[in-house]
Amino acid sequence: MASTFMGLETAKRGLNAQQSALYITGNNIANANTPGYSRQRVTMSQSETLQMQGYNRVQGIGTGVNTEAVSRQRESFLDNHYRQEANSLGYWQTKSELLTRMEDVMNEPSEHGLSNSMNQFFNSIADLSLYPEDTGVREVALQRGIALADTFNNLHNRLTILQKDIKTSIDHNVRNINQLLSDIHSLNDKIGKIEPSGQLPNDLYDKRDQLTDELAQYINIKVERIPSGGTPHASAAGKYTIKLADKDNQIITDLIDGNIMGMRELAIQYNADQTGVQSIMIKGPHNSETFSVEKYSLSGVFSGQIDAFGKETADSDKAVAGTYPDMLRQLNEMAYTFAGKFNELQKAGWSLEEIKAGGQLASSDYFFDISALSGSTDAAKVIRVHDHLKESSNRIAAAKGNFSGDGSNAVLLAGMKDLLLFEKGFLPDDEGTASLASYYQGVIGKLGVEAAEANRQTTQSSILTDSVQNKRDSVSAVSIDEEMTDLIKYQQAYNSSARMITAVDEMLDRIINGMGLSGR
Repeated sequence: MASTFMGLETAKRGLNAQQSALYITGNNIANANTPGYSRQRVTMSQSETLQMQGYNRVQGIGTGVNTEAVSRQRESFLDNHYRQEANSLGYWQTKSELLTRMEDVMNEPSEHGLSNSMNQFFNSIADLSLYPEDTGVREVALQRGIALADTFNNLHNRLTILQKDIKTSIDHNVRNINQLLSDIHSLNDKIGKIEPSGQLPNDLYDKRDQLTDELAQYINIKVERIPSGGTPHASAAGKYTIKLADKDNQIITDLIDGNIMGMRELAIQYNADQTGVQSIMIKGPHNSETFSVEKYSLSGVFSGQIDAFGKETADSDKAVAGTYPDMLRQLNEMAYTFAGKFNELQKAGWSLEEIKAGGQLASSDYFFDISALSGSTDAAKVIRVHDHLKESSNRIAAAKGNFSGDGSNAVLLAGMKDLLLFEKGFLPDDEGTASLASYYQGVIGKLGVEAAEANRQTTQSSILTDSVQNKRDSVSAVSIDEEMTDLIKYQQAYNSSARMITAVDEMLDRIINGMGLSGR
């Protein structure tokens, strides 16, 4: 038969269960604005029914409620989806930001850009063709040439500084990635020691998921759950195995192995002159692997920075390709080709000084000085007006021959802006060759198209990421309205259990103190 005090035990279990639920509700409310916190729920189940036999007696009586566990409200599918979208957003945000910074440097179209400097220079040369012996016109042409060279120098310098800043950011993010991996590995170790006893370390789960979300912004990862062993609770999240994947979601290698509790770090190898990423190394205590960035294209913030900074190609010349190296290469090609052709025409003409001297002089052979170069590399960095010309603007070769008042060579110099000196091919419909102006327009046009596409992709990725985050919040985030409803619900249940104890106590008091004494 049932114990006399069975009703008290049933009510006590109810009190304990509702009290636990109230505490968890209070904890949810307290952490409503805590980043990474997942709302928790007490899992309750009815306790085993007491089976009894006898006439006029209920055959099965419930014995109350059991508190099974305090579990997080989490959906792994949404977590994985969010990390994938956050990774894409990280890539496009980084790409958009770095392209915008490049656009700010190029500053086109504006009166301070390279295009305007070229136009002013060629216009001054055109004026010189009309007034070849005018000292004022010659001085203007000289100063416009100096300004054009300075513009090339300034663009090269500022782009190089930005490229170095990107390298600094890459190195900083490598440290961030490795710190995140170390923290996740440490949490894995703690979780692996707690779960086998059947406990649920929800706070550690939340911290680990928050770190994993942050890691996914930098690199593309795949997360697998490994059981901790022992007798874990059915809701146990297990240990994480984190794998590095490329942009096509193909697994490259393990970063954290939940089976053996191993962890490896990421490192960057640069080329000899530190201007491009050569490879990515995954270093572990027992083994290391090296992967070509050309073969394994990554994604996320890390990849966006590498794509902008530059990476070594598989070509035999080990060229560096990337947003900033490509722009520097195009500027160098422009400066080198322009200076070479302009000097060629300058050397073929006659300067005012030569006309007065009656013969051509070596001091008038060159307008621009790029003698420090053996090729086009860094031409935009070193191009300058030759010192001989700075000494005297009369050394500008405006004449075609030894004729006073002749400006026919200046006509050729001014017309050089329309000569087809460059190969095009920036956009899908580009064909053939291009002039200096149209080549530069192609460079700026390509930059504008890439920046616009990066902005569009950033907006799209942001919308998708926010959408997935909203779905995650509907599962995991704390709703104050819902918690207040639960608070009232559990409070009423607690009060009812307390009232049950009072009722049983009154029954027992009647039996103990009010029965068995005749005549009272």
